[in-house]
Amino acid sequence: TIPIRVSVQSLSASAGGSLKLNDVPPSKYTDWSKLTSVQTRSDIALGLGIRETATGSGTWSEIDRTAPLYASDIAGRTFLGILNPNGAAGTLALTAKYGLAWDKAYTSVHSLSLFFDLTD
Repeated sequence: TIPIRVSVQSLSASAGGSLKLNDVPPSKYTDWSKLTSVQTRSDIALGLGIRETATGSGTWSEIDRTAPLYASDIAGRTFLGILNPNGAAGTLALTAKYGLAWDKAYTSVHSLSLFFDLTD
């Protein structure tokens, strides 16, 4: 029966896949579909945001941002929103901008750290 404050601490590339991508701002390229093979295997703009667009009794009581928060912009704990008490549910969604010039299948690992604080 206590609201939950949801924040992201970090979203970053990690070791472990066949390819470690660099987190870059989505504005780095004007047309991500035209990246070269080298650029495609180098850069990604990976973002996280709240999927819901409106507050409600069974979901978020407060949504701080409607646009994705990109990994390259996260410098520390960043508030996303507050979930209502009594079992409310909210959905976080990943979004990505990336090149299309893949020469084979790759895997890449990212680590996400979230904070859930009880609030009153």
